[in-house]
Amino acid sequence: MREIGNFSPRRSNTRVWEKGKRVVLTIYGRGFTSQIGILVNGVPLRQSLGLAQPFIVDDGKTQEKLDKDLKKEVDGTFERVDSNQLVASFRLDDI
Repeated sequence: MREIGNFSPRRSNTRVWEKGKRVVLTIYGRGFTSQIGILVNGVPLRQSLGLAQPFIVDDGKTQEKLDKDLKKEVDGTFERVDSNQLVASFRLDDI
């Protein structure tokens, strides 16, 4: 992986992807900004307050409208754990 400015992914962990099943991807590096985003097949994942805290929900209308506007081939979220780790959880209907 190559370094771009202060952003420098180093390695990632995942297991074999299976069609229709949820994938958990961990990306390690340095310099991950709080304004980072993750795209899967060109579709942005929603940023989560905490993947392990499913009861923290956005009760605003903005997220509901955004969900309707986004393509549904990818369903998932990601969390910036800190400036050295990102965790994404998503499901692809067609891989």
